[in-house]
Amino acid sequence: MIAAAAEASGPHGPAALLGALAAAATAAAVGVVFLCSSWAQRGGPPGGVAARSRDLAVACAAGAAACYAWGVLRLAYATGDAPFDACLPVVGRDRMQHVSGYGAEWFPLGLTCVLPGGQGPAVGVPGYVNPAVTVLACVAAAAAVFAAAHHLKNKPQT
Repeated sequence: MIAAAAEASGPHGPAALLGALAAAATAAAVGVVFLCSSWAQRGGPPGGVAARSRDLAVACAAGAAACYAWGVLRLAYATGDAPFDACLPVVGRDRMQHVSGYGAEWFPLGLTCVLPGGQGPAVGVPGYVNPAVTVLACVAAAAAVFAAAHHLKNKPQT
């Protein structure tokens, strides 16, 4: 778990969120552009197992980056001008006075309200974002390893 104490201008501030969003959105866009240009050169999707596995890896990596970017956007919205307000729906009005801060986590992506007993509930990011990023990244890695292994196995000897 990669976590950071969050303050308005700290490691989870607007500049860090913007940087994470830009990186994730760029990775997703590069993946889509690669697939489109690759398919355009060949007149459609490739026919080989290694090429299809490579394209699956690129598509899943782009999907993981896009999901992460969506989570960063939601986190930026939750930590906007009043990050403690994001805790209100989950903690409740009666316990809201006991919230002493919030902690930001980059992976798994989320915002955690800090209560006297330690970490409280996670808020700010939809529940499907972290599992989707994890599954898509794992499928991308597996497809990339399979594509590389298949390519090396069938590589002509010189």
